Amino acid sequence: MRPDCSITDMEAPDPLCPVTAWSDWSPCSATCGKGVQIRTRLLLLVPEEHERCHNRIELNQQRPCTEKADCLYDTFTAQEICSQPPETGPCRGRYQRYAYDTTQRTCVPFYYGGCRGNRNNFLTSDDCMNTCTKARLGEVATTERTTTTTTTTDPFEELPVDCVLSDWSEWTPCSVTCGTGRSERVRSIVTQPRNGGQPCPPRIVKRRKCTGPPCN
Repeated sequence: MRPDCSITDMEAPDPLCPVTAWSDWSPCSATCGKGVQIRTRLLLLVPEEHERCHNRIELNQQRPCTEKADCLYDTFTAQEICSQPPETGPCRGRYQRYAYDTTQRTCVPFYYGGCRGNRNNFLTSDDCMNTCTKARLGEVATTERTTTTTTTTDPFEELPVDCVLSDWSEWTPCSVTCGTGRSERVRSIVTQPRNGGQPCPPRIVKRRKCTGPPCN
């Protein structure tokens, strides 16, 4: 992988908006083709003072990355990717991506939070269409074959599939160095439920208060 090195840490500190050091860069969001890496940092202020820094300082950064140049999906894998609903993910970034919409049969923009989600998440509309047009052609070919041949139904195909979640992440550091702040932990959806399986719980982010020393 060869990430973009144009982003540096050389930055004059803002005394009105102190921040933590940048986190490590996240793994590349795509296992092939173009993806992005993301890093974040937190304000070292009590929550009531965050508003003044809204337009003064950057808390999220992203850079392009490439794990493998070509995405060569077989038709079955492309169908699986392109049939998933777009997932923003639990992080709070706001990065425009493209996902295939099976109802409209085209790729539509959505905002990605910056972590987790699923593979129906493309950096450009062209990348999305190149993958999901292949999936669509596979569906058409399958439909045409079923009108001319007799097929047998897989007895396991309609069995319920329950939602599967990842383990909880570690708690994040407290958002403040003094006073009362918060930390959070998240988990992601590994397998979407289908065929009447157990649905996913609505809560995949947990937050708790954390307290530092008194602010002088």
